[in-house]
Amino acid sequence: MGRDGTLQAVSDQATLDLVPDRGARAKYITSVCSGSLILGAAGLLKGHSVSLYWSGRKALADFGATPVDSRVVNVRNRINGAGVTAGLDFGLAIVAELRNKVYAECTQLMSEYDHSTLQCRLDENCTDGGRESDDCAGCQFRGKGKCAFGVS
Repeated sequence: MGRDGTLQAVSDQATLDLVPDRGARAKYITSVCSGSLILGAAGLLKGHSVSLYWSGRKALADFGATPVDSRVVNVRNRINGAGVTAGLDFGLAIVAELRNKVYAECTQLMSEYDHSTLQCRLDENCTDGGRESDDCAGCQFRGKGKCAFGVS
């Protein structure tokens, strides 16, 4: 959405009416980057810890949120990523929330994504030539030839 889209959204009454309506029915309320400003303007962040990229983080307090310097914040049913690259960590946090931590770690591993809040390590010594770690040992598909990421 970017800066221009965010500024349009927080100025659009139809959007500000729609977002809280959907939020009241949602299991999770999530955002990445400047999407937090839209949730804040719609009143969905009051009393919540929220992150945003460094140059916009302080603005969250204007919406009653507590700005946090973190790549991903997951508190109650609010999950958000601070910025675009933190969106990868955010996605893994969503996978962990909806599926489980082991599945998220396997997703991280098979994506060869080293910078993550999950701290899954890559193991170059995998016997099948792939990359896996001990963290994948609990995966329900391990050993069944059904892993969507190719780990056997």
